[in-house]
Amino acid sequence: MATMPLIGISGSIETKEPRVFLLQTYFNAVSAAGGIPLLLNPHMSEAAIEQCMDALDGLLLAGGGDVDPRHFGQEPVMEIGEIIPVRDQLEFALIRAADSRRPMPVLGICRGLQVMNVAAGGTLYQDLPTQYRSDGVQLLGHSQDDSVNATAHSVRLETASQLRDLLGADVLAVNSMHHQAVQKTGRGYRAVAFSEDGVVEAIEHTGHPFRLAVQWHPERMSDPASLRLFEGFIDSALQYRRSKK
Repeated sequence: MATMPLIGISGSIETKEPRVFLLQTYFNAVSAAGGIPLLLNPHMSEAAIEQCMDALDGLLLAGGGDVDPRHFGQEPVMEIGEIIPVRDQLEFALIRAADSRRPMPVLGICRGLQVMNVAAGGTLYQDLPTQYRSDGVQLLGHSQDDSVNATAHSVRLETASQLRDLLGADVLAVNSMHHQAVQKTGRGYRAVAFSEDGVVEAIEHTGHPFRLAVQWHPERMSDPASLRLFEGFIDSALQYRRSKK
């Protein structure tokens, strides 16, 4: 009998009340692709993280608030959003634990991309509207006001990339809910998707079977490419699960 892989997901934290939560769309996307989603407690000790990661077959870093710019050597600008130190601490610890369990697959979504990039020594634009400049090109609307189920702009995928092979498309229409983005890519990563204004929309690691991240929210879209992304992630998690035996 086939065994579904266990996928740990980092959740959001509400600071006004002691609450940890995750939008249902993440659970739905992982389940639809054949995995079992598990919400991870951000207050776990290092020992608890290690024990938990031993049981997991994949890690999904979900969307959320801003990464503390001090993690990439910058002071916060006035336009910075909410920073939650305990979430930063958890997700950097999860990435370190995944590193020690290579080739555990890791998928990052929106904030998840930014955390993965910073953990590898990369930097971010803290606020695209005030910091990003591209000669002769107008910045697109990267934080849409419409429903996030609708598309906001297109992205171009690099031809020779794992992401392009997985999604089966050169250009993809995506939603967009972010004001931060990759400035300098971290060690081992390369940018593999761009919006028309040049903003990095996806990165992947060149030394891992599956460690990639997208800036948009595929868990909130119903197109075939979004499903293929999660299916590729779950397939890699299943292979990793089998390799542990």
